[in-house]
Amino acid sequence: MGLKFVDLNQANQRFLSVVYGPPGSGKTYSSGTLDGKTLIIDFDRGTSALPPNDNIKVFAPSSYEELISAMFELENSDFDNIVLDTITKLQSVLVSGYTPPIQVKEWGIISSKLIKIIDKLDFLSTKGKNVIILAQEKILDEDTPAKLMSTVDILPSVRSNLTAAARVIARTYISGDEYKIAISKHAHRITKVSVFGVDTEDLNSFKELIERIGK
Repeated sequence: MGLKFVDLNQANQRFLSVVYGPPGSGKTYSSGTLDGKTLIIDFDRGTSALPPNDNIKVFAPSSYEELISAMFELENSDFDNIVLDTITKLQSVLVSGYTPPIQVKEWGIISSKLIKIIDKLDFLSTKGKNVIILAQEKILDEDTPAKLMSTVDILPSVRSNLTAAARVIARTYISGDEYKIAISKHAHRITKVSVFGVDTEDLNSFKELIERIGK
């Protein structure tokens, strides 16, 4: 069997992004700025903040199992954008299924389920869909201000998998009365732009983020 090759521009047609930030910094709201048909997988139940938009549909699963069972249908759907809101809340849903104190083996099961979801969403991104995983922000080393680090609020083993899979990692914040998105390198926050020649400054919406990286 011969090897199958594709041109470089075709190989780069995958788009999994991670966008995280503090509560109220525009993560869910910015989901409504995307062009095309958007599906929001709503674990946070925050879509009530979005203005009416006929191009946005909401899927509000009550469990991990319900989300997993929907993956095949999502693969064959006509959505241009799929947004998971948020992976932090999905982790909380999984954690709630165990009685504290949670054992090491149980944490391992939770991690493996979250990684499976990431892998499934990453696969959807190879089908020409823009996939955005939203997450809450976690501040590391709060007792050492010089080493403060803003990162994705998820289990460390899952975070490693997520950051490796993502093409873009961005942080939302508020500047004045505007929502902003940061993807430029910074000593105290985790960001990533795994694509050549992108201008990383002055982003205001998910739409701008997708357009700039898609060029």
